[in-house]
Amino acid sequence: MVWPVSKADIERAERELNVTFPAVFAQQMSVANGGSVELLHHWWELCTFEDRSSNKRLTRTFDGIVRETRSMRELAWFPQTGVVIGTCNSDRLILLPESAGSERLADDVFVWRLDSDESPRRVCSLDELFANRHSPLCGDPRSPGWDEGATRDHEIVSAPTKSEKRPPSPHTGRGRRPLWSGRGRVALLTVALLALAVAVWRASVVPLWPAREALPADVRVIDEDIYEDEFLGEFNYTLRVRITPDQFEEWMLRLELPARDDGPEYSEQSRAERDRIDAEQRGCHAMATLVRGVGTLNSTCW
Repeated sequence: MVWPVSKADIERAERELNVTFPAVFAQQMSVANGGSVELLHHWWELCTFEDRSSNKRLTRTFDGIVRETRSMRELAWFPQTGVVIGTCNSDRLILLPESAGSERLADDVFVWRLDSDESPRRVCSLDELFANRHSPLCGDPRSPGWDEGATRDHEIVSAPTKSEKRPPSPHTGRGRRPLWSGRGRVALLTVALLALAVAVWRASVVPLWPAREALPADVRVIDEDIYEDEFLGEFNYTLRVRITPDQFEEWMLRLELPARDDGPEYSEQSRAERDRIDAEQRGCHAMATLVRGVGTLNSTCW
């Protein structure tokens, strides 16, 4: 849903960008500040003029022509005199000055591609652009197709109520645009990547959590470290805790792990016995030690 915009808002944008918009562009945007246009077999979202008439309108029009243009002008290969009026993924619809050094923008619409170093390409005029715009102002007297006679007879169609069906949109045949377009596409892709990252993290870390969950009560964790070398295919997990000898033995029993103690009180395994146990792990071994009240569990896989 878009609203009309005042002349003062359009003039403020002209001062901020130091340009003068074509009369047809200012007139069409004053009727409907934004909307969608069909061009080059794609739907483009028209940028808006910042509307400060209410907080709701300001929120919906904040990222508009001025901010989008300033953002693009930070790129060295963007035409520094160009003004962005529409977006479609990484492509932009822009207006350029009538001549070098002129502040007045021409009526020609150009396509500029973010991922290409090609010069902007003219695609249509502003009249042709707005002829393909989907008018979101249903029943507005200034909308294209308004019939004065229908107004006199009170036959103009108002916005649908909750009990009525919304007229189909040219995007989907339903009452709204598909989510898989524009910003919706970026949001869905971000959610998918986050879900994938969480799944990979859980797959690698969750199997190691039992070592911590098996700790007896009142055992304080000093630190926990996880290291993974994707190139060599190695994975190392280390857990250090403050623990008593009795608690350490209970911990080892819960994990079914042969205990190794380098302290003076315990010395149960010879070096040869440790090597034999390590060899039987077949590429993955775990080792636990208790030294001066600090228990250390180290698990390495390769």
